Amino acid sequence: MENLCHTLAGVVLARAGLDRTTPLATATLVLASNLPDVDILSVWWGDLAYLEHHRGITHSVLGLALQGPILAGAVVLFDRLARLPRRPGAEPARFGRLLVVALVGLFVHLLLDWTNMYGVRPLLPFAETWSYGDIVFIVDPWLWLVLGGALFVSARQGWLTNVVWGLVFAAMAAAVTLSLGLHPDESGGIVAVAIWAILLVGLLAARARWPDAPAQALSRAALVGVVGYWALLGLAHAAAARELETVHRGQGSTVVAAPTLMRPDRWRGFSVTDTEIRTSQVLLGRGVRDKAVYDRNLDDPRVQAALRTCPGSVALAFNRLLYAEVTRADDAGDAVALRDARFATVPGRPDFATTTVPLDVSGDPAADNRPCPRGVWPW
Repeated sequence: MENLCHTLAGVVLARAGLDRTTPLATATLVLASNLPDVDILSVWWGDLAYLEHHRGITHSVLGLALQGPILAGAVVLFDRLARLPRRPGAEPARFGRLLVVALVGLFVHLLLDWTNMYGVRPLLPFAETWSYGDIVFIVDPWLWLVLGGALFVSARQGWLTNVVWGLVFAAMAAAVTLSLGLHPDESGGIVAVAIWAILLVGLLAARARWPDAPAQALSRAALVGVVGYWALLGLAHAAAARELETVHRGQGSTVVAAPTLMRPDRWRGFSVTDTEIRTSQVLLGRGVRDKAVYDRNLDDPRVQAALRTCPGSVALAFNRLLYAEVTRADDAGDAVALRDARFATVPGRPDFATTTVPLDVSGDPAADNRPCPRGVWPW
């Protein structure tokens, strides 16, 4: 998930009661809810390092176990050096309780990321196996509304609070409205956007009519609402997968149903065999519409040579729906583009997770494409 959702989740967890465990619990939860995304720093070492480390060790069980004590210790150090000297007599932050709070925030981050089709590798570095929830789109405005709504309605009254939340909801509304301009397969749709806007107006009315709304009760209700929303999406995902399996029965294919933006009634479908990937749109109760077919070309000797290189091994590990395109080049040789069908039709991101391996005139990888059996490490 994106970091707005992670941050809202962290604050809701705090308001649900964890903020009462120890001073600085809320700050710790917000930091913990975003900390695993520190792997974004790998982009400084290039796209290849980013693919290697995206949803990597910081999103694993071991990574969470290491980040928890580090974060709790850093917050306690800040408390001793900065907060307590300015507030003599204030209750000090407690390491043990901060550690529990940090681990809760880190685990919820991992859980949120697991729900989408990017997936996580929770057993790193012992196993590279990916796990995918496939129920929530990478950006989910419904979650913004549930989590942000609970915080907004119960927030302290005041002009500054209203301005801050006004800017937050304005940014949300702009993002939701702009989604209408995306590719039809990714757009939220006019009806979905209209329902979202009506619910937003309802939140504004609720805050005006309920100035003393209980923050803890609303936050707990929001958490229950998120779990219920996931359950409904899980049922819709199962139905979409069944429709795909019915259409592609007997073709020896593996099917994947992926969520779309704001539309639990519409799913992206992938039917994968050893030789091709068929994409489709699944409209629950209204059938399956075929979209595009991608030849995987994985048996091409040039592709096999590319997969044995360092960039190829990274693509093989990250690209869930891997296929290859061989581009005829000039006298210098060809090039193999290793792509992921998950992103092939995503507006603005068709080349995300695409790794290009140049070949020399003999069809072998160029000299700088050395194998990297131990992985790519930015340091």
